[in-house]
Amino acid sequence: MSEPLLLAPPATAMPLLCSLGNMTSKLTLLARQADGRAEAETLIAREFQRKHQAEIRYFLPQLLSLRCAGTLTAAVGLQAAAQGPLFLEQYLPQPIEQLLSEQSGQEVKRGQILEIGNLVSARAGSSLLLMVALSELIAASRFRWVTFTATDEVQSLLSKLHYQPMLLAAANADKLQHPQVWGAYYQKHPQVMAGMALPAIASARRLPRYQLLQQLLAPQLTELQPQLARLTEAGHG
Repeated sequence: MSEPLLLAPPATAMPLLCSLGNMTSKLTLLARQADGRAEAETLIAREFQRKHQAEIRYFLPQLLSLRCAGTLTAAVGLQAAAQGPLFLEQYLPQPIEQLLSEQSGQEVKRGQILEIGNLVSARAGSSLLLMVALSELIAASRFRWVTFTATDEVQSLLSKLHYQPMLLAAANADKLQHPQVWGAYYQKHPQVMAGMALPAIASARRLPRYQLLQQLLAPQLTELQPQLARLTEAGHG
């Protein structure tokens, strides 16, 4: 995905209600200058350093953050492909839209593609909750393709939602200008992956737990959809 994704091991203090997605959970979409952005970046950097001894210096333009009972517990980054080069395109032999068009057998426009990265979760349950929220926001947008870099751990998370992305390429650290800042991350053999958003989300919506989280998050998602729509409009084409 872009900047890689990272999930923290389970923590014992995760509030049950937050893991179920009720109103003790708070979602916020953060642009670069938004209040709370620095705290979300700090969480991402801290978790990558803790798990991989990595020194994260780059964050995607938009961050979706999750607070549980007032505590920031998870975040994920977003970038519309039409806004500029994607982080993960460093690993690819050609632009992402060309590769997806070849792999899928259909024309894929750059404005239809959303990159996801910077994913971290500091408490058990937060990552799944955040992925359900992100899925619903994407479903309400014009983005039709999602692309990301994932380790086996992240792929395991996606499998819980029955997401089955296709493999595009190995994420090779030699393609980066400063691979040393990623610490041990690339020892996990991450892979660049992508998938069509709407069919995958439609499948996930049949899962009872997804349905529960979707219903509980619905009021917050309604508020966030216009914000992601503005990002979509900036990238559509």
